[in-house]
Amino acid sequence: MASVADIRTYVYGATYDSWNRVQTMTYPDGEVVTYHYNAAGQVERLTSNKQ
Repeated sequence: MASVADIRTYVYGATYDSWNRVQTMTYPDGEVVTYHYNAAGQVERLTSNKQ
């Protein structure tokens, strides 16, 4: 997981798949967004653990 902090100390984490595409993004409030790709490698949909 990679972490990035900007000037406002907003920290998030990201995981990547074997094609170096974003797989998940984890935000400070605990939200995890998962990226789903189609056969062409394009983002098809996003899902979140928060509704």
